[in-house]
Amino acid sequence: MLSVFNGIIGPTPGAEVDALKFLGLVVLILNGGEHTMLIKSDDLSTFLQIHAFIAKIFVPSIIVGGLFSAFIWLLSALIILQITKDLKFSDEDRFFCLIIYCFFPSSILITSVMLREVFQLLFVNLAFFFLIKSFISSKLKSVLLFVLSIITLVIAAQFHKGLVIFAPLSVILSIIYLAILGVDKLKIPNKKILITSMLIFISFCLVITIKFKLESINFQYDEFISKMIERLVAQNNNHNIGRATYMHHKEMDSILDIIFFIPEMFINYFIQPTPSNIDTFGDYIAFFENILRIAFIAFCIFFSFNKDVPNRKIFILLFLNFLLLELVWSIGTVNYGTAIRHHIPGLGLILICFFNLRIGKFYEKK
Repeated sequence: MLSVFNGIIGPTPGAEVDALKFLGLVVLILNGGEHTMLIKSDDLSTFLQIHAFIAKIFVPSIIVGGLFSAFIWLLSALIILQITKDLKFSDEDRFFCLIIYCFFPSSILITSVMLREVFQLLFVNLAFFFLIKSFISSKLKSVLLFVLSIITLVIAAQFHKGLVIFAPLSVILSIIYLAILGVDKLKIPNKKILITSMLIFISFCLVITIKFKLESINFQYDEFISKMIERLVAQNNNHNIGRATYMHHKEMDSILDIIFFIPEMFINYFIQPTPSNIDTFGDYIAFFENILRIAFIAFCIFFSFNKDVPNRKIFILLFLNFLLLELVWSIGTVNYGTAIRHHIPGLGLILICFFNLRIGKFYEKK
């Protein structure tokens, strides 16, 4: 219904510029035209080609694009439903998980419009669906499912540069985590010492390998750092200053400036808009969602230390990946309008983590 409404009245406020721009580019593709954005944006071309294919079957229209986005969202919801079954959620937990997933305000507004976020959501959900399946399957099947999870992350990366960064980091995180679990299963004394030694050894090998590789291509560290700082400063300074902007011009001169800058971005990404910045009804919605999201995260952190949490090993890996995903998004986000959209791909992950806790059962035990 919202997709049709968007097509008749106009796209969701805050998403109308990109949605109409994408429709124009789809029409351009169908007419055989070229655009500088199509040449420069690899993470945009896949999305546009898919919509161009749909538009060729039906008709180039914001309504068709919105309805197709709604269909993609439905597939993502079915994946969440299957995950809740695989993890043996109670009927009550499954119901509330899906209710929030379906009626999260920003999700309704963003995923019913012709935007990339719904594809990001679908493939992030699918990647971790395969990862969860790899945990609960036989050894041979689990390897194949883990590979499928990696492939799906690669597909997800076609829809935004942020996911290009997240995908390899997520794979590395998952491999290290699974390696630690593998060692933990061995019946040997001093496992913690062995795991710590293994991580130190792996880190040492990576540093040595990277060092020799960089030396072989005449890598200049100072030049790299200066370019990285220049790029990060440009990314966060070259934007239109609007009402929703929470990060303004920032001067960075060293790697330490970047290290201290990241926590500031991460915190603002989750708390903006603050009560002092609220002016519109949309701001109230964003503020309410932030409170809910922070509460989910707080519960997940608190209960992650409890060994009675169901599916604890899967839960910890999913939660770490959620935090990693949000960290990557936060570094490139400077206003809470964009932050609302960037929170969408991780929505399924945090809901699965939170409802996996079975908080009600913990209180019943007490």
